[in-house]
Amino acid sequence: LQCPGAPATDSFIFDDNKYLVPDPPQPLGDWNYFTAGSSGSDQVAIYATCDPADDLCVTIGDIFAAGRSNCEVQVFNSGTELRLTYRIQKENC
Repeated sequence: LQCPGAPATDSFIFDDNKYLVPDPPQPLGDWNYFTAGSSGSDQVAIYATCDPADDLCVTIGDIFAAGRSNCEVQVFNSGTELRLTYRIQKENC
């Protein structure tokens, strides 16, 4: 995972040898980090997924999205997977 243009070129945000993130709380699956966007490098985000049939998963999604813009967070329910995405770095918001 890289932070676009930091400070002069792309820079790694996490180094597996130095930084560890906590395990996600249940019922969420593993954290996933990515750099994406229209140019492929204008967003840094993290997401986790869970089963939308689980009431706790749906409650987590509702709380996660409350009071945040669609530019900052996204809750997507495909019917078989609920994906909670948080954009750490965002352009054009």
